[in-house]
Amino acid sequence: MKPRIRFIAIVAALATVGFTSACQRSQAAAAGGPPAAPEIPVVRVVSQTVPDSLQFTGHLDALHRIELRPRVSGAVSAIQFKEGEVVRAGDALFEIDPRPYRVRRDQAVAELARGTAAFVRAQQENARARALRATEAISVADFERHAADADAAEATRNAAQAALAAAELELEFTTVRAPVAGRMSRALATLGNLAAADRTVLATLVSVEPMRVRFMIDEPTFHRLLITPPPAALSARVSITGSDRAFAATVDYLGNSVDTATGTVEVRATLESAGNALVDGMFARVELHVPAEHGRVLVPETALGAEQGSRYVLVADAENKLVHRKVTLGPRVGNQRAISSGVGAGEYIVVAGLQFLRPGMTIRPVNAPSNTLAQHAGN
Repeated sequence: MKPRIRFIAIVAALATVGFTSACQRSQAAAAGGPPAAPEIPVVRVVSQTVPDSLQFTGHLDALHRIELRPRVSGAVSAIQFKEGEVVRAGDALFEIDPRPYRVRRDQAVAELARGTAAFVRAQQENARARALRATEAISVADFERHAADADAAEATRNAAQAALAAAELELEFTTVRAPVAGRMSRALATLGNLAAADRTVLATLVSVEPMRVRFMIDEPTFHRLLITPPPAALSARVSITGSDRAFAATVDYLGNSVDTATGTVEVRATLESAGNALVDGMFARVELHVPAEHGRVLVPETALGAEQGSRYVLVADAENKLVHRKVTLGPRVGNQRAISSGVGAGEYIVVAGLQFLRPGMTIRPVNAPSNTLAQHAGN
């Protein structure tokens, strides 16, 4: 529900409570008797095990951060991307002058053709020598020489094939391609610059999906995570400064040691889906959901009042009199709030009209309909 609509709904509900109470008092006064206790919606507090929500700060970390270097040396002859854009895996990014490598490839093709021809001739001569040796028309030495020549020609042909494969690979390496999808930096080597194989950094590529967040937790939290049963999935929500969006994440790495200087441990979580909305290195706020060590009571958000920086609820006791209770808030759970202390499971609390009620008042509690709570509660 939108904030304005939710505000109007709450005001209308509270006005209804006040109006009903006033009518009941007027009717009782007209009849000459004491004013009737107003009917006030209440709910029974339930207990439930909910995860603790702990707040940490961290930074976004890309899955891949790659320095693009050429596999062959030569002058940069083309830049085939826009600086800062997102590229796909396999996209051509840079071209190293391919002409010298094309010449080497052509030479290797010629060497292979010559080696193949020599191999075919040696095989034919060896076949004739084998036939002549069967009739003892040639000596054993001549027969063995032809066989050795055939083997040597085959080895020469295989070497030429390998040289051609290497030349074709070098020619292929003259095009520098994106190994993964990601966002490109500016070009660090411009047209005409000489790039040295495996040394010159042409640009950097940072992946954008999936994105991870790294943050540090304290030792007590680290201990709680260590004793968490393996099937329990640790989840988190990640938000970025200046953005209202929050992204779901799953913890997939827990550090193996405590930093003695800070008393903290590194934790990493992977965001499920963020598209291209996040960038490596961004500051992030992390809400880590840690399995609770014990059950907590849950109350609707509309049951919480505020006074002098503290929060309270109004509890209806066994005589239906209102009792003021200060409460300690825990994490939000849907449209409810976990309470750490101040109210117990099974008690009945007022869920509307708190500003019209005072401790000690006697009320007639009525069960609050679920649709009313959903209408008044925030998301």
